[in-house]
Amino acid sequence: MRTLMTLLGTVVFGGLVHAQSALEIPDEPLARIQVVDEQGQPIRTAKVHVSASMNDTRYMATAPAWQAVNARGVCVVEGSETHRLRLREVLEGRLPVELHCMVAAPGYAPLYLEHAAKPRETITATLAPARSFELRLLTADGEPVNLRMGEDLYQEHRSSPLLIGSVDGKPVCAVGEQQSERSRYMGAPPLCLNFGIYPLGDGRYRVDVPQAFTGALVLMVHSPEAIRYYMRTLEPDEWQSGTVEVRLPKPSTMVLDFDLEEWRKAYKDLSELSLSVAPPRGAQSALVFYSDAFVRRQFSGGLVVERNVAPGTYQASLYLRNKDTHQTTLQVPEGGVVRQKIAPKPFDIADYRGKRQVRVQIQRAGGKSVAGARYRVELTRGYGQARTLQEGTLDKNGALVLRDLYENPADTEPSNAIGYRIFVNGKFARYFALTQGDGIRDLQITLAPQPGDPAINFTATDLRTGKPVELRTMRGKWVYLEFWATWCGPCQTAMEELKAFVEQQPDSWRKQVVVLTVSVDQDKEVVLPHLQKRGWDKFALHAWDEGQRAAQQYGVEGIPTAFLIDPQGKVVWAGNPLTRQQESLLRQIGNKGGAR
Repeated sequence: MRTLMTLLGTVVFGGLVHAQSALEIPDEPLARIQVVDEQGQPIRTAKVHVSASMNDTRYMATAPAWQAVNARGVCVVEGSETHRLRLREVLEGRLPVELHCMVAAPGYAPLYLEHAAKPRETITATLAPARSFELRLLTADGEPVNLRMGEDLYQEHRSSPLLIGSVDGKPVCAVGEQQSERSRYMGAPPLCLNFGIYPLGDGRYRVDVPQAFTGALVLMVHSPEAIRYYMRTLEPDEWQSGTVEVRLPKPSTMVLDFDLEEWRKAYKDLSELSLSVAPPRGAQSALVFYSDAFVRRQFSGGLVVERNVAPGTYQASLYLRNKDTHQTTLQVPEGGVVRQKIAPKPFDIADYRGKRQVRVQIQRAGGKSVAGARYRVELTRGYGQARTLQEGTLDKNGALVLRDLYENPADTEPSNAIGYRIFVNGKFARYFALTQGDGIRDLQITLAPQPGDPAINFTATDLRTGKPVELRTMRGKWVYLEFWATWCGPCQTAMEELKAFVEQQPDSWRKQVVVLTVSVDQDKEVVLPHLQKRGWDKFALHAWDEGQRAAQQYGVEGIPTAFLIDPQGKVVWAGNPLTRQQESLLRQIGNKGGAR
């Protein structure tokens, strides 16, 4: 009885706490977005879709997914329950939330923008007049094809059975100035239903693109009821004529029979197996991230029947996480049936035995010998697939010899290359891949510096001045070195915490320490605007690592990663900057004896 009363008391008390916290939620929406034309007049026909990123998790913020504006052209974005419960932190600036906004109205170029959530301000989205054309979709028998959005549950383009992108990957929508560098790297979204594509009835659709866009378009129809995986290029002179009629081919059926017996014997557990059946990714790179057509689904084997598929080339891809992959290519005729039995064999390094020999010379940072150290070499294929090729002890010169290595054909994509990873004393040292004709016979590897090793000198580019920055010129001061990128979620938290810490330190501390952040972004041009937008550009010396050369020298496998270097140029700490150990060491600088 006592236990029951305790449980009931806990439930009641928990309910009261939840009710109390709900009462404390500020009476503010997550955002207000006003949609206007170029003259500043409200566009009352506009609809807005907003998702919001918080702590590296993205939630849908508009309900319904595409929310109409009011008579003043304003969309009031309440946010998800998760946003609401933490709205006070957002209002006080303690919890950054980034809005991903898609704004559209018939007759206007659709707009994609990103903006930090500022609940007490109104974000203005200005739409420009569009260049429009009419798309007519017909079945092979000439019947109109009327498509509609899927369930109004998730975001943006995933549930749209009709997508239009550009052949060359350029945006087919207007892009706001507040777009983040991460999304700039990934690319702006394609057109979809509600976003630049509007049903007119009888298989007719209005398509709106920016007036300045003149390139070729790629059309995709992926609808279970009509046709799946259908893709077609619309040349500029075709769509610019004002009307495009597309007659869909007769759909076909794929029957795939998977025999996974050999994989079951080799791997035992196939619970992390997934399958995708789709056109080859290179054929539709503009749309591959934006349609459910290319999403892998959990799979346990057996018979798979794919109906209403468009004729063409397909890849059936099996992916067993961190263990194996298998791809089968199929040709599907129009209006036919393809039957294929697929029985993948386990990944075997014997299948990649080549004729190349490479001698690998390894030394520690500063030139110290690693003779006698244990090493292991893995052959890798694709992401997460590796088999031990060779292991042993480095000779008296700190060297090893690898034989019968595989040479990739010259046109191999890096993501598909067969490569080799070298580990020394259990730590990753180097990855390399060989290409036919590259002539590599020797490799020199300097291990990433560890505490006690001298820091390896490198040159990066000062993002403010464009001039070279050399690590060795900072000798005589403590150097806090942090590798990061604009697209890395945890890096944003680490940079914000680092800025807050540095700004709390006295001048005496700042005179002793150089805070050096090094971006590993592919594109230098995105980094400084990213820093400036967040107010991070002045608290440290910010540099860019072209080709990620410095990151490789320092053995950076994941970001953020940081190093603390003493005034004599010796590494005293290396690790994740989000740990409290890093902050404790930095606080010791300036105290008696400094950091040790």
